Amino acid sequence: MNKATESYIRDLDSFFYGNNGWQAGFYQLVKDLDYKQASWKPSGERNSVWKIVKHVIFWKYSIQCYKNNNPLTSEEKQAGDWRDIPDNPDENLWQKDLSLLKQTHEEFKALIIKTGEELFDVNNNDSNYIREVINHDSYHAGQIGLLRVLQGLKPVEY
Repeated sequence: MNKATESYIRDLDSFFYGNNGWQAGFYQLVKDLDYKQASWKPSGERNSVWKIVKHVIFWKYSIQCYKNNNPLTSEEKQAGDWRDIPDNPDENLWQKDLSLLKQTHEEFKALIIKTGEELFDVNNNDSNYIREVINHDSYHAGQIGLLRVLQGLKPVEY
């Protein structure tokens, strides 16, 4: 693996698992929540932590499909983006989605390694889009941090 890819993987992991110096990582913010905390919304039309988790899983999956020459259709993207949490949420279902979140992240890292130097072609819009997953995770990590605060949960050490 070249140094640029290695560096990107390190950054990707630090903004997912934590230890990046700026903020708690995405996974770091959700791994200790129970299903009730993950399901909580500040009001009816807002997103819950769980719904954000499903959204992040979906977009990493969508990019993987695209890069593996099996792009999702517009209909599949619309159906998959911002999916609702289960009608009868429970701890088991939440833990399954947490496992899927981690699995999808690890599969995304494998895709990055496979992509190699192509990932850093700044003239390639696809490469730029893929690299921006770090920004996507960070943006939604901030939302989750705020949802934790609104629930009165303690901050995550980073």
